[in-house]
Amino acid sequence: MSIWLVYGKIFKDRTFDRNGVWMLNPMLDSWGSMLEVWTMTQRLLPTIVRWDKYLRGPGIKKPRTQDSLQHSYAATLLAVMMHEKLRNHCDLDIELLLLAVLVHDTGEAEKGSDTLYIDKTPQDDVLEYEGFLERFKTLEPKIFKVFQRAFLLQFADKPAVWALLPDDEQMIASWLRTHKPLEILAFDALERWDYIMYPLEHFKNTGDPVILLQVLRHQMSHMGRLVDELPGFGDEIWTHEVHAWAERFVAQYEGRYTETAKKKK
Repeated sequence: MSIWLVYGKIFKDRTFDRNGVWMLNPMLDSWGSMLEVWTMTQRLLPTIVRWDKYLRGPGIKKPRTQDSLQHSYAATLLAVMMHEKLRNHCDLDIELLLLAVLVHDTGEAEKGSDTLYIDKTPQDDVLEYEGFLERFKTLEPKIFKVFQRAFLLQFADKPAVWALLPDDEQMIASWLRTHKPLEILAFDALERWDYIMYPLEHFKNTGDPVILLQVLRHQMSHMGRLVDELPGFGDEIWTHEVHAWAERFVAQYEGRYTETAKKKK
């Protein structure tokens, strides 16, 4: 007879019930905060629908729905691809970059909505960080600090954002700018590259130019800047041929399908 069966017979009414609660308690005591984070990524991220205005927009062929969990997973794969493409040009901290991609939208999940680039303000970014804190701050300090540094990578080159954050967070941003400048650029490049991928897929599948056109109008100058700043980016990803095609694509729709930022309440 199993020792657990004997032990259970002796203490069956006083230590655990038929559902095994007694056996689970040590797990919940030790892993409770980690369980909350583990659960949140699966329960909340899928509820955040991205590109919402295009799902509802008139005159646009309806794109497929993309949620934040799909986005984070796909962007993580894209990060590995980018790392391999840039490997001969720069030495990136791929662990930091991958973790930053995985957690960068967890604040939006806590906030309950996604904000398009054109509409986002520094205050929106601060709200996302506060949402991240609400969930991840419950982790033990040494684990939390790893996630915190990765999350703040996305804001390290945005003085208007980190100026609104507490002193400790500003110190982390300063450390990242000093010690991880390439990773800051790589995250910026990755986020913008991934942002182009969704409308590129939509254009490939439907021939509808609107989403890709509006995204390229907003992103092309940034991609050109990253060609100058991130070693290898212009050789491997935003190549001369890609840039030239994007310029021609945007030029042929000049004055059409213009986009305006959402008015803040």
